[in-house]
Amino acid sequence: MQTLTLASAELFRRSPDECFATFDELWRHCQEAKAKSMERWHSPSEIDLEVGAGGLGLSLADLGSFGLNDWSFSQLCSLAGVNKDTVNKLSSPTAREVFKETLPHGTKPLQLLTTVTFPPETDPGSELGLGLGSRRKGHEQEAIQGGGDRQQAS
Repeated sequence: MQTLTLASAELFRRSPDECFATFDELWRHCQEAKAKSMERWHSPSEIDLEVGAGGLGLSLADLGSFGLNDWSFSQLCSLAGVNKDTVNKLSSPTAREVFKETLPHGTKPLQLLTTVTFPPETDPGSELGLGLGSRRKGHEQEAIQGGGDRQQAS
């Protein structure tokens, strides 16, 4: 019974930035996030993975660093053809090397969606944005939508 109680608490626990008193508040939050979202297209050579204090993040050309939420990390793993659970067990530097080896290296641009989720001043300690899953929080998310061609090793 104790296990079920702990599982229920974990399932329904939300951090303050994920809690809304009313449906209307949630709706407004979603509309604001949508309005602050921007679709971007970058060639694989302009996208770099970097290791920060909270895990991996993406660096996009001269736009700066963006983090990953759970969904975008899953998309990154799918694009690279690697198992998400396996990569989650690796250290951040090792995971970075895995992605460097397995992500597309062609010239076809990748579609990315950046979303400002809350102003940086509300989270002054964040440097890069969201991390892998819930490892790092901040003011921007990076969601990988897909695309790209994989360069085959000969």
